[in-house]
Amino acid sequence: MQVLEGHSGEVTGIAATSDGGRIYSCSYDGTLRIWDTATGTETEKLSQGSGVNCFAVCGQNRMIALGLRNGTLKIVDCVTKDVLFEDTEAHESKISSVLFSPNGSYVATGSWDMTVRVWNTRTWTTAGERLKGLGGWVSSVAFSPNGKMIASSSDDGTIRLWDGRIWICAGLSPKIGSSIWSVSFTGDGDSVVSGSLDGFVRIWNARLHTESRTKSTGILVW
Repeated sequence: MQVLEGHSGEVTGIAATSDGGRIYSCSYDGTLRIWDTATGTETEKLSQGSGVNCFAVCGQNRMIALGLRNGTLKIVDCVTKDVLFEDTEAHESKISSVLFSPNGSYVATGSWDMTVRVWNTRTWTTAGERLKGLGGWVSSVAFSPNGKMIASSSDDGTIRLWDGRIWICAGLSPKIGSSIWSVSFTGDGDSVVSGSLDGFVRIWNARLHTESRTKSTGILVW
């Protein structure tokens, strides 16, 4: 087992490159760090000035999106590490989830301020209005494989589907009696999978907005 040491605060996110050569990690210590997988050594450190709650890497456009605890969204060039875009007022509370669309044309964020926002990565303008109406903080966002839909999960126990062409709520799941902490589309885009605090993984029909299967994991899903 390798232990990568360097962060001085809680590690809030981690990802590996497709070739397995590098590992990215972010932390409440205000840094994003890049590690060499083979040696376990830190190769780069990006200091942000605020705790980094989440991040996403877009290979097509060579960008890293950083969601900070102070509600700032920052986009950094993967190679030069130059800041390509920064919105210090992206959200009124910490950003809990950030993700690029499959083709890299958009980046979506979810926040503790109970909203979802989307930006065009070519113009860095917001795509539509701030997506509201949630009854709790947003725990996770996910794009459908074709990039035309966004799913968001919430502390209020619901999943919302947003139309990525006109940016309105296109579907709402039945409310469950537990916070939903993570959400993802299946590869065909027909279903949405959620993990919740009650220890259940649920599979939802993305077209009918109904639960199709439920599986207990026997453990809490964080």
